[in-house]
Amino acid sequence: MEDDYDILIPKLVPYFFEKGGPVIGIQVENEYDGYGKDASYLAFLGDAMRDRGIAGVLFTSDGSDMLKNASLPDVLATVNFGSRPEEGFEKLEQFQPNSPAMCIEYWSHHWDGEHHTRGGEDAAGVLDEMFKAGGSINFYMFHGGSVSSADTPKFQIWIYQKYPKCIG
Repeated sequence: MEDDYDILIPKLVPYFFEKGGPVIGIQVENEYDGYGKDASYLAFLGDAMRDRGIAGVLFTSDGSDMLKNASLPDVLATVNFGSRPEEGFEKLEQFQPNSPAMCIEYWSHHWDGEHHTRGGEDAAGVLDEMFKAGGSINFYMFHGGSVSSADTPKFQIWIYQKYPKCIG
């Protein structure tokens, strides 16, 4: 992994906010509590990013019930969900007080054996609840799913109600 970081991270650094670019943060790990509980591993990943020049916000993303073993004290914790934003943000606030209420993966659909979709009104209603709760959002895999090909582009959209106080 370190060899990969030695190649990849120097290519990313110029695009970070601190260098005048559009990138404000980088995810250390995703849903780590679902398969691991090794804080030294998470610290290693964060240190490896910092040692190679990442100066932006480091963050993790986990379900609101998975925060305990999935983050580090100096790394921004974020949550992911598709419903009940007040509950998710409340658990995030309990875990990491005074941090931005950020849903880094807002699921407009999910896979659980079969592909579950939702109507636009339902998704918009949850989005409205999220904004009323003071949250910010990243539309996770807005188009294309998690496998990219020539005919299934993927991108992510971040919408902030207010600029997180951890930036700048």
